[in-house]
Amino acid sequence: MRKSLGRLLVLLVLSIPMTARVAALGARLSFAEIVQDGETIVAATITSVSTRWGAEHKMIWTDYALSVQEVWKGSPRAVLTVSFAGGTVAGESILVSHVPELEVGATYVLSLHEPGHLYASPVVGSEQGLFREVTDAESGRRILLDAEGFAVRLGADGQIVRIAAAEPALTSGKVTLRRTSLTGVRPPSIAEPTYRDGQGRPLPAPTSQPSRAARTSAAAQESGFPLTRAALKAAVRQVVEGRREGDGR
Repeated sequence: MRKSLGRLLVLLVLSIPMTARVAALGARLSFAEIVQDGETIVAATITSVSTRWGAEHKMIWTDYALSVQEVWKGSPRAVLTVSFAGGTVAGESILVSHVPELEVGATYVLSLHEPGHLYASPVVGSEQGLFREVTDAESGRRILLDAEGFAVRLGADGQIVRIAAAEPALTSGKVTLRRTSLTGVRPPSIAEPTYRDGQGRPLPAPTSQPSRAARTSAAAQESGFPLTRAALKAAVRQVVEGRREGDGR
């Protein structure tokens, strides 16, 4: 049996608390909002993954153990566990839109909501506050990709801008950047999903899918160097320190 639920449906049926920004499907956050809304921002490596049924057997949760390498905001423990809605247990699966899947052994930068609260995705903006660190096969540089696998940079308007699609290279952990037009590029969709509510009752398929929160603007300039961890860290520090000054702290 395969269940597929939109994130908004999950909110309505399971009453998972979300902030106003997170609850809005397709709402695009500025980089400053991603930083400011994050209680904790870390660079961390995924060390293990497990899945489980939640309370009353209504939702499957995927738990990732994170080994923290750098702390950019907050004061988290050296080892964190973050839980995402969806996953597979004993052949039963629940797929939740706008909830990223992480890979064991991979390194990410994550802007996370306050721990201890249940969110469909603990990442700010559902997926917008997540960046995966990989190696550009051509330059050998370590760069960051967004949740859907695009190389990005910070735009002058404070938005995160996609500059190239990233395709897996022959060597694990490396990618090849493809700087062709990004307009209309979308990740592959899941064929013929079955929609059910939290009780397992069938639902009609929606007439249209939710828009992706991190969509590519047709006006985006597909140029510039991809964002690196060091550059993102400096940008995060600037936002955090600017906020403290503005708050008089």
